[in-house]
Amino acid sequence: MTSETTLRFGAHRTLVGILTVPERGRADTALIVLNAGLIHHIGPHRLHVTIARALAQNGVGCLRFDFSGVGDSPARPDNLPIFEMVVREPIEAMDELERRGFKRFVLAGICSGAYSAFKVAAQDERVMGAVLINLQDFAPGQGVEMQAWERRYLTRSIFRPQAWLNLVSGRVDYGRLLRTAWARLSGRTGRANVELASVRQELQQLIERGRARLLFVVSEDDVSREYLALMLGHQASGAHQGDRVRTVMIPRADHLFTRLAHQQILTEHVVSWTKALASLANPEATSTMAVTDSAGAPSPTKGCAA
Repeated sequence: MTSETTLRFGAHRTLVGILTVPERGRADTALIVLNAGLIHHIGPHRLHVTIARALAQNGVGCLRFDFSGVGDSPARPDNLPIFEMVVREPIEAMDELERRGFKRFVLAGICSGAYSAFKVAAQDERVMGAVLINLQDFAPGQGVEMQAWERRYLTRSIFRPQAWLNLVSGRVDYGRLLRTAWARLSGRTGRANVELASVRQELQQLIERGRARLLFVVSEDDVSREYLALMLGHQASGAHQGDRVRTVMIPRADHLFTRLAHQQILTEHVVSWTKALASLANPEATSTMAVTDSAGAPSPTKGCAA
């Protein structure tokens, strides 16, 4: 059983969220779920609600809140720039949860929410882990995005009959296709490489500090798969930095996990990884956790494979 409470917090007391906790016992670890774009705190297809309640049933608290100007949270009165806002407001959320007795924090987000989670993890030492789902828009320009789409077109789309059917039937983004081709022909890869090097450096610094563990989740049918491969480079497969970085691909899933089966697989990954991470920080909580493979099937193991 779980219990849910509405919170109002932040520097201006304008941020609104729902805190879900176990009805019995006391959780000292909380996962904070961040907005996926302009979708408010229930998440796409109520995914954030499902994750929050599943976590609470497994002894982990969960706060899902709206950034200023999204959903139930009004715009900030101080007009803070958006790229500063999406870093500061999760920190304000941790401040509020700390006052309520939580000691450890994990951040999670889809797409732009993953960007926010990554940036906060790089700045705030209270973050012990981040779940980065279908990440995009990590680099300051569009070079890496074009490189990711180029990689998709050349390694996947070109070999799929459905992709060619989409091309001739008009079910593709011709503008993006032309921009990607022009970027290739005009030799703009140098700019993309500079952007990519900056992102990789930030990731490497976070890993080397050994403070936060990262779970990257990508949908098989989403361009985030190519983006992640570019971002991780030679680390894209196998053991990563002493298992501090783990990657999972969910077969046939789309960007926002439209199908219920894919939502369930994603929820299982998030819950098992977060629960294992919490037990690693607090060994007395439990000694046996479940981790999942790339197809989403749970497998029991000792300790934490996060």
